[in-house]
Amino acid sequence: DVPKIKGKVFFDGNQNHLLDGGELPIAGRKIRITGPLTAERLSDSSGSFTFNQLPLGTYTVSLISKPDWNQTMPVSPVSYSVSIDTVDDEIETDFGAWSSTAFHFPANRAWNIISVPGVSADMSTDALFPLHVTPAFSFFSTYETAAELSPGVGYWIKLSTGHEVWIAGTLSMADTMDVTPGWNFIGSIGENVPVTSLVDIPP
Repeated sequence: DVPKIKGKVFFDGNQNHLLDGGELPIAGRKIRITGPLTAERLSDSSGSFTFNQLPLGTYTVSLISKPDWNQTMPVSPVSYSVSIDTVDDEIETDFGAWSSTAFHFPANRAWNIISVPGVSADMSTDALFPLHVTPAFSFFSTYETAAELSPGVGYWIKLSTGHEVWIAGTLSMADTMDVTPGWNFIGSIGENVPVTSLVDIPP
């Protein structure tokens, strides 16, 4: 498995451009290397990524940007330039990211019932749940696949691993949802909702 380039993507909560103890990993961020070989990886549930069995040479390692996120490590330049000179080289390249509108919630390996409790710049399944292994399925009398997700709607989705899902956007703190007779698959807002606070319109 050597030589290799590896690292971790983390939420830089104090924006000090360092990976401090206790800072949370970010899963599903895309890292790209270019050089003798071009490849991409998604960070896993621990925020880690690895490029194995690389040809010798010089590589640029970059974190692919996302709307509403700022990269905090490295800063200038924003990419790493690293040289693999021997077959035993193992090079660390960590990336910090931060957003003032970021929120996160846990998801399980395999099937999950999820919803998006707010609005993000990119509402595609790939952007919101990059570690998914199936489409997102909504239910409106029958199951339907959804490439773009909507607040207030519930979805089934299968994920490759359990992890914290990170989203940058605006949380919904109130919502109105249309329902039909029979079963409905609805989502929630950005906080716990007591059943007693739900009302019908019209009552």
